[in-house]
Amino acid sequence: MVLYDCMVLANWELMLGIGNIILAIAVVGVTIYNNKRNRRVHLADKRKDWLVEFRSKVAELTAMLTMMKYENTVFKNKMESFRTDKDVKIGYELLEEIQSYNKTTSRYLTLINELTLLSFEDGDDVVSSTNMGALLDELLAMQTSGEDEKASKLAVKIMSVANTIIAAKWEKIKDLKG
Repeated sequence: MVLYDCMVLANWELMLGIGNIILAIAVVGVTIYNNKRNRRVHLADKRKDWLVEFRSKVAELTAMLTMMKYENTVFKNKMESFRTDKDVKIGYELLEEIQSYNKTTSRYLTLINELTLLSFEDGDDVVSSTNMGALLDELLAMQTSGEDEKASKLAVKIMSVANTIIAAKWEKIKDLKG
């Protein structure tokens, strides 16, 4: 009877050891699965943040183009008035317009650089990123040379490339969440 009790006790300890090993393997498996899932969710959140930032910068750029076109028109009109009237008040207004335009131009240049960097940030869609970079460079050249109408038409192309980049990034986000 004592021998039987020892064998049962030994089997019990063996079963308990095997159970602990199985439990440890299950815990490792669940941990690995959760880590992969959490990584995908984190990556999707980062891409979504990028998407929101990119979209807002493209929107700001198009709004800024309209504002710069308006400021150019106002500047030209005030310059003509100043040439004909030689009024000091118009001269001060002209100076204020120049200062305002300089601030706008500074923000515009910063925005173009930010968009260029954002386009190439993850390096996934190299073709669209390269197109976006080239279009932004061309836009900058047109804007600084005073070709407002061509710049406005180019803005439409920029929006098209931006939509391509946004759509591709959105598909990647959906794939990560699924």
